[in-house]
Amino acid sequence: MTQTSRVYMIPSIVAPVHNVDIDFETKFIGTRYDIAAKEISSMVLMKRHETNEAYLNSASKKKSNAVEIESLREKYHQRVSTLVGKIYEERDTLRRELNKKVMMFCSFKGNGKIINQVMATGEELHRSRLLKKLKSENLKRKKKQV
Repeated sequence: MTQTSRVYMIPSIVAPVHNVDIDFETKFIGTRYDIAAKEISSMVLMKRHETNEAYLNSASKKKSNAVEIESLREKYHQRVSTLVGKIYEERDTLRRELNKKVMMFCSFKGNGKIINQVMATGEELHRSRLLKKLKSENLKRKKKQV
């Protein structure tokens, strides 16, 4: 393996790191959209809750059977509270995943900078070695001519 082949191998090693960077950015954006969607769905459920509560209030005025209305109201409130709890749990898990992805993304960005610095240093060393080799070959040629 010659010196020149080593220089050309370095970018192929670094390429997956840049792909991972892009992949984490897309996942990060997707998670943010998921959180926004969950918040919208919770707002929709809250609006449904308000309309159903208004319906129950109007139905209670129409019906004279207070016990039946109260049992329906309790069932409804139990269902709504379980749904709201599930939504909050899902939102919290999505936020935790987002925080993890942000931390991983930041760590990969730092690693990419280090790799780029190492690549630049390697290229500089390779150039200096080539220059020294060319100088020594020129000196040898001059020596043979003299």
